[in-house]
Amino acid sequence: MSIMPWANPLAQAVLWSAVTIAFYSAAKRLYRRWPRWWLMPLAVTPALLIIAVLSVHMTYHDYIRDTGWLVTLLGPATVAFAAPIYEQRAMIRRQWPVLAAGM
Repeated sequence: MSIMPWANPLAQAVLWSAVTIAFYSAAKRLYRRWPRWWLMPLAVTPALLIIAVLSVHMTYHDYIRDTGWLVTLLGPATVAFAAPIYEQRAMIRRQWPVLAAGM
């Protein structure tokens, strides 16, 4: 058995999950400080993760295996976000020009 932390599947899953969350948190702070479209966390985080994963010669399959639980949590979060939007659909229909201009 190797003493390298990435040789242990649990340690690797914890490491890459922590890296993903840390990159997202850092990207959010960066975007709050300098609100530019190219600094949005949903653009910066994947770019940083691609660089990190490629730099350690890890495959995409291994990364997804280790962080799959984060993707699993997105399902309930999406539903939790979608329910209030569905309830406010009449107001959204009335205000669509303002919403479109804001986006």
